[in-house]
Amino acid sequence: MFRRFVFAQWCGGAVLAAAPFFVIAADKLGMSLQDVALLLGTQTVGALLSNPQ
Repeated sequence: MFRRFVFAQWCGGAVLAAAPFFVIAADKLGMSLQDVALLLGTQTVGALLSNPQ
């Protein structure tokens, strides 16, 4: 069980580390910065709602 917890924490950290690169990649693919901000905002709200501690 602890091994799964550590793995889940590691995956969450990897996602957070990749977020700045997502913004750059989305900009290069032609997404507007408002759309990128909306996606990052919904990701943050989802993370907050899924962990109400």
